[in-house]
Amino acid sequence: MEEPSTFLFILKKIKLRNKKSAPETKAELVSRLEYNLRTLKELFHDDLKTISHKLAEALNIKDILFDIEVPPEEEQQIIYLVFMMYALVNITKLPHFSSDKPEDLISAENVNLCILAVQDLSNLALTPNIHKLLRSKRIFGHTELGAPPNFVLLRCFVVFFIEMLQITYFHIANSMEIVLLHFMAATYTLLFAYHEKEIMMEDDEVKRILKMLNIVWYNISREKCMKNTIIIMGINQKTQMFIRKYLRYMVTLDNGYVTFVHTFEAAIQAEGSAGNVDPKHVIQLMAKIIASFTSVAKKIIPQIMSYVKLCLTTSSFDQNLNTALLTLRRLYDENIHNKSYILNEIDAILHKFIEPEDLLTGFILMENSEFSLTISLIYHLFCFSSVECLPSSALGDYLYMFLQVFQQAAEKTTEKKQLANIITRYLNNQTNEELINIIEKLFTKTDRWQYKLHERISIVNNTVLIVSTDDVNILSYIPAVIAEVFKVETHYTLTYDIFMILLKLVLSDTFYKTDNAESTKDISLIETEDELMNYIASNYPVPFGILHTLSALIELDSLKTQLKANDERMLQVMTNILQKYSKDDHPNSGNSLTQTQIVFGVISLLHEILKSSSKPQNCTHLLSVFEKLESQSLPIDLKQRLIEMKKIIKCDYKIDHVHEEFERARNLIEQSQPYLQAEGMKKFDNLLKANNYYTIANGHIIIVLAINMLKNKDSYAFLKAINLFKTLVEKLSINVIEILCDLYLEEKDDIDQRLVVGEAIVKICANLGPLCYKHKAVLINTFFQGARSRHDEFRMSAYANLSQLCRILSYQIDHFFYELIILVQDELNTGKYVPAQRAAVLVLSDILEGMEDVFQFAEKLSPMFKILKRVSNDSNYDKEVRNHANNGLKTLAKKCEQIFNVEQTLEKKIQILSLGEKKATKRNKHILELN
Repeated sequence: MEEPSTFLFILKKIKLRNKKSAPETKAELVSRLEYNLRTLKELFHDDLKTISHKLAEALNIKDILFDIEVPPEEEQQIIYLVFMMYALVNITKLPHFSSDKPEDLISAENVNLCILAVQDLSNLALTPNIHKLLRSKRIFGHTELGAPPNFVLLRCFVVFFIEMLQITYFHIANSMEIVLLHFMAATYTLLFAYHEKEIMMEDDEVKRILKMLNIVWYNISREKCMKNTIIIMGINQKTQMFIRKYLRYMVTLDNGYVTFVHTFEAAIQAEGSAGNVDPKHVIQLMAKIIASFTSVAKKIIPQIMSYVKLCLTTSSFDQNLNTALLTLRRLYDENIHNKSYILNEIDAILHKFIEPEDLLTGFILMENSEFSLTISLIYHLFCFSSVECLPSSALGDYLYMFLQVFQQAAEKTTEKKQLANIITRYLNNQTNEELINIIEKLFTKTDRWQYKLHERISIVNNTVLIVSTDDVNILSYIPAVIAEVFKVETHYTLTYDIFMILLKLVLSDTFYKTDNAESTKDISLIETEDELMNYIASNYPVPFGILHTLSALIELDSLKTQLKANDERMLQVMTNILQKYSKDDHPNSGNSLTQTQIVFGVISLLHEILKSSSKPQNCTHLLSVFEKLESQSLPIDLKQRLIEMKKIIKCDYKIDHVHEEFERARNLIEQSQPYLQAEGMKKFDNLLKANNYYTIANGHIIIVLAINMLKNKDSYAFLKAINLFKTLVEKLSINVIEILCDLYLEEKDDIDQRLVVGEAIVKICANLGPLCYKHKAVLINTFFQGARSRHDEFRMSAYANLSQLCRILSYQIDHFFYELIILVQDELNTGKYVPAQRAAVLVLSDILEGMEDVFQFAEKLSPMFKILKRVSNDSNYDKEVRNHANNGLKTLAKKCEQIFNVEQTLEKKIQILSLGEKKATKRNKHILELN
């Protein structure tokens, strides 16, 4: 009889209620139990005490039936429960319930009998003994309270059911779902009764009950464990706070927060139809519950952060993402400790950018995906939530670092836009006074920022790398990057506010302050453009950054809109700037480059504002300022603008024939037909040559139009654009050559367009002739930088342009000679593009061809001779490359022979002065001779 298989026979003999059948009446229940009890007594020969003792041994508990007196009216039911539990315990000892072998599979019929038996015992053993405060007709199906719970029996029952719930077979088709709910209600009954001192239990027994909840969480189903706890917690207000602490404990367990979010949302939806549940209300409620668990916030916050990352990698969790973000904000506002925990998590995320864990050169600190996730995480934490997100003030110390990362992030990517949003969100949330302090610190006190991007970190295509010290990029002035931010993320009011703050900084003494000792360095010793930029950035960082940013901001349409709406405030600030620069005692007075640039920018702005102003006559106070500026030695185009603005203020500004000619030429250029565009450029050329004040005053407009014309594929229109640029260079104070050189080196533009600009520069210089000599340094450095490009065709073009430029400059390249030699050597040693190598060697051959007295400059010719000789003898080089080298050597040999093979003749020459004397011919300057 004690064989486990025998007990299956018992289950087949008794009557078990099917959950699909109609609800059982009390009379039917009594009748069924009487029949089952008679059957059990026929099969069991032991009495209740004996079976109870055996059951206690099987469950490893104390025989509790020896400690209580069973009431006569309950004796029959208790006997039935004990006998059935003993039968099920023995049945589950069968190897079929614990083995994975195919031959040990238990039949579906036997499994179904066991499930029905467990469900029957749950209704008879657990639900009648649930605490009166936890009973619910809707959940447990009881219409009356009945007898008080028997806590002693319940302590035995929960041990039995935890054993049954761990059997995998019993959970088929959610068969144990209601049993699990009854079991958890029973465990909370015991814990609540113990808390209220309704029963006495030893500490070991209390720990055993708590361990049962952990078993449900880890071994059965954490979702159902959390769901049942939430359901039971909502039954009665009196027990809610007690059960809440167990919910708090579950949230701190592995994946506790994720489980809470999913189960709570499902439970809310189950309470009513989806249409009657407001998602925002659910989000607010969940955030409120989690935020109340302040004592365990340190364990919950890392889980929430991980959950946010999970949501960002999946597109179906938008509502749950908002829940997590709002929960973080509620925790952040709860107390200072929670705030510290969250900020520590933020620091840990951004720490890689500041102090990388490994500085091994070439080490990939973040792959593209990780970089994208990191930026997206910060963006969503501080900028995304439609409900509420973390305050951006927490990012204050990281502003400078974010600008550095933004500068290196790949163009036109989501990460770039998210970084711009982060920066603008932080700046926009500041008060006016705070924003002024931040901008001043950003432009004048860059060394006071706590966190900066590590100097050896480089971001290439959104992959974060560790580079060697030699490969560290010299980045542009970081505060000036803020203008690029507003190109990506449009913000009207913030752009205007920062523009006005920078304008006022121009009036401050900080704008001219220079503490660097290197400021006394002789600028004539600077040879390359990189050296010049380093010199300016190190010695004049404040004016350089402010002027660069102002010039970039003024191009934004968002700022132009704000300037038109706030022209009076703008006029006042610019008037103050001009008044300061018009004074003779101004620290930067005189015809300096800095003053010219500032005055030019301010006058250009004033010119546009006055033209669009409805009441320019209200600006008569500017007339005296303009007169003082006219007395100074300013470029002609600036003076022309001053004259025009005086006419506008005096209301003497009318659209005359000159203005009509300008507009007519502009309209022609804006047409789509090439011949009309060429005609428009010719008209502009004639107006400039005629020194028309209106045309010169609007030279910046013509430059933009002419640059667009360089993209024209029509050769006639292209040549007209070249001629127009020649005239612009001659007539405007703006360095047009520098503008074109910047376009040529702009790596963001299309490579073909840059090649066209390079061709245009050379043609403009050819048209200018000797006049382009003053631009020699800019031109040479531009093509030198182009010769270092990673694009093969661009390097070849740069060498070809350099060769032509040398001819135009009459080969006066003494200052750049050795740098040219290094460039050619690098191309020949490391370059793999043959056309570029040909062009590099051809530069040296052309220089030799232009020489006159090679003997005088033998020291400089020695490096060229060595390069050409090596190339001509090396068969690894292309045939054309060696031919260019041989031609250069032949040219050098020929010129040397002319020096040493001069015929010696004895000849006496008698010359009578002033009779038939020819005019002395001027000797051509040498190829390497300086100006």
